[in-house]
Amino acid sequence: MTDRFVTEKELDEVKKRRQEEWEKVRKPSDPKEVPEEEIDNRPLYDRLKEVRDRKQAEYDEEHRFRNMVRGLDADECDFLSGVENLKAKQDMEKDKEEKALLSEIDRAEARRNIEENVPSVSNLRLKPTGNAAPKENKQAAILRMAVKRKRFVKSSD
Repeated sequence: MTDRFVTEKELDEVKKRRQEEWEKVRKPSDPKEVPEEEIDNRPLYDRLKEVRDRKQAEYDEEHRFRNMVRGLDADECDFLSGVENLKAKQDMEKDKEEKALLSEIDRAEARRNIEENVPSVSNLRLKPTGNAAPKENKQAAILRMAVKRKRFVKSSD
């Protein structure tokens, strides 16, 4: 902003320059003469106040999220604790289900191993022998197992 006096001649020159610029960018549908600049007849105080308010609004918009730190109220705390409890319950159910599946797999594997290792009934039957062995004394059989005698083999040299 200048603090000097503006003559009519200077105003005419400015108007002439504006007209020349207008001719360069003018479309056929636009008027031939450049539209006049809007003159703000408000007091300087009001114009400056508007500029100041606009700048303050921009500043507030930029910095509004910086001052939004606040504590949680009771409803928010209840909601968050409910969500946490629900998640914990879901995790427990998931763990329980996983353990049940693992134990079922272990049982199935054990059953399969038992079925593979257990001989069939036909293999368990005693095969009849042609010679009937005479009954031995049980006590003698037990003693024979308990005491093992060394047998000496005579070698012929």
